[in-house]
Amino acid sequence: MIKLTFLYNAVIDLLFPKKCELCNKIISTHQFPLCYQCIVAISKTNFKHVEKNPLKNKLYDISNLKYCIGLFNYQKESKTQELIHKLKYQSKKNIGLFFASELARKIKNERIQFDFLIAIPMYKRKQKKRGYNQTDIITDSLSEKIGVPVLHIIEKHIDTESQTKKTNYQRWKNQEKKFRLCDSYNIKGKHLLIIDDVITTGATMHSCLKLFEDEDVIVSVACIAYS
Repeated sequence: MIKLTFLYNAVIDLLFPKKCELCNKIISTHQFPLCYQCIVAISKTNFKHVEKNPLKNKLYDISNLKYCIGLFNYQKESKTQELIHKLKYQSKKNIGLFFASELARKIKNERIQFDFLIAIPMYKRKQKKRGYNQTDIITDSLSEKIGVPVLHIIEKHIDTESQTKKTNYQRWKNQEKKFRLCDSYNIKGKHLLIIDDVITTGATMHSCLKLFEDEDVIVSVACIAYS
């Protein structure tokens, strides 16, 4: 069986060569979507602690916040930004699977456990137009890799303007009260991991975390890209 799988992959690589999403170098199927050199070159946050780091400092007033995980640094014209852009706007969903693998590896290395995963939602009309929510792709794949179920209990019921050209203050005001809990699922005493693709000011994540302020739960945060 192993030999047949190897032969099959070899034929696929020959007939339909895969290319690295960053440098276009031809790579084998098992490496897809990035070559090893590009993976190494992506700037990592290298937070030493999941309970004390710059991301958690941004969310300092969330009293029931336990862990904060941020994988890669996010700057303009960086490899991380390019990957996020391809995932969000070019339907490169394989990049989301790569991100999920990296996040799963971090969680396993830290030996931390969660009861449920929750993806930061998009406004329904905007998601329908795009066809998918990139954070759902990451979260669903992560769920399979670490064996933790996904809950869909947060709704973005009010759309927001693009955050790109706004000041930090405007970003925080833009996200106030745009999310709500939409399910009565029993989460009492549970540990929830809230996941987003990018965190910059922390306004969106903060708005979602506040929904659980009066709930008897522990919340943790994970993002792929942190600025």
